[in-house]
Amino acid sequence: MILVLITLSLGIALLSIAVAIRTASAAGTGLVPLAVFGLSFFTGFFAPVDELSPWMRAVATVNPLSYVIDAARQLESGGALTALPVALIVLGTLVAAGVAACALASHHARRNR
Repeated sequence: MILVLITLSLGIALLSIAVAIRTASAAGTGLVPLAVFGLSFFTGFFAPVDELSPWMRAVATVNPLSYVIDAARQLESGGALTALPVALIVLGTLVAAGVAACALASHHARRNR
């Protein structure tokens, strides 16, 4: 479970760094965690997905963070790991996007100096 959450944090941090490099401002780093914080309300972390209103339940179904939270819960409880494959795909995509965004932003910053 800790490895899943560390990987999630790494992906978010990489995207924050990419925003900071691209905007050439440390103030831009707060945008990515703010978006993730907003998405976290629709993951079932604060309230069970079954108790959410229908439109919130629909958002939680397509929200990739829902699968990461479900996988972390399943790993902690020792239950069936039904959400783990999707969570690993989401985490891998997030980290790859973060690395690519950092590389592209760094290239852009070097080119525009």
